[in-house]
Amino acid sequence: MTIDRRNIETGITDRLISKHDLVFRSPVPDPLNGIPLGNGHTGWLIWTDERRLNININDTDLIDDSEKRTDGYTSASDENNTVCVNGGLLSIDFGCPVFEAIYQNDFEARLRLGKAAAEIKADTPFMKVNASAFVSSEYNVGVIDIESSSPDRFPLQLSVERWGSRTFMYWYSALSGSPSDGLDGTESGYDENCIYITQKLRN
Repeated sequence: MTIDRRNIETGITDRLISKHDLVFRSPVPDPLNGIPLGNGHTGWLIWTDERRLNININDTDLIDDSEKRTDGYTSASDENNTVCVNGGLLSIDFGCPVFEAIYQNDFEARLRLGKAAAEIKADTPFMKVNASAFVSSEYNVGVIDIESSSPDRFPLQLSVERWGSRTFMYWYSALSGSPSDGLDGTESGYDENCIYITQKLRN
């Protein structure tokens, strides 16, 4: 019999790392306490509200520039001309309060550090949900797999949205602060197999 030492070492490493997983035993409806996933390029933040599984999507390529300032406020080119903009929000609405804390028979949301993957499980009288997600480094795409079962037929709805970005760097002292800033150039559409949002950046 041959023993593969690499498999043994990998199994031990996985068990050691799993002790440090980020684990929620009840829903946390605050995106600031969401589960981060990413590959160094594309980033997801996964969080829940009462009925929805939400994913904020961002990317290191989402950089916009602004017209060069001439008032001498700052000479640093990165602060003068560029700003990160948000990608958007993907929401899956399950049609019932499947992530409401008071209805949970059992709940767990876990960031598996060893696998760089997220898992969310909710068990309520209305519905059971099992979801897992990861962001691929090889293909630079995020994947989420969802299984749900319910004694009733709740319609699942998927939405993708983007409502502009705000620049907090020098916002009050150097930028206009208009509520309309950053809202132009966003369009949505769909074809047979996908829904999408496009955003026109300055260049």
